[in-house]
Amino acid sequence: MEARLYSPGDHAAPLEDARRYYSAQQSQARHDAQAETRTLEPQRGLGDEAYRQFKVDRGQPTAVGQVTARVRNVVVTVSYSEQAPGKGEAEERERGCLAKATQVAREVLGEFR
Repeated sequence: MEARLYSPGDHAAPLEDARRYYSAQQSQARHDAQAETRTLEPQRGLGDEAYRQFKVDRGQPTAVGQVTARVRNVVVTVSYSEQAPGKGEAEERERGCLAKATQVAREVLGEFR
């Protein structure tokens, strides 16, 4: 898990800085050369804006479910990884990884409200 707080004491425009960072993370997720992205979609009901991603790392036997969300001037990224899915279990593994990452993101974001 990674959390970034853009505080008024450290940033002239903390809300705008958090929005820019969130957008940069989303853009990077679209163009990840290190992994094959299988799902990249908005996640409703989680923060001011959020997206979720499921990817399989290239050259590694690892699948990652990741949720990135912004609440005001805070950006939180939660990743949950497992061994890459074999044939026939890809959809189940994807649902599980994304569900676990979403659950943790919800808990963490609840602390910022």
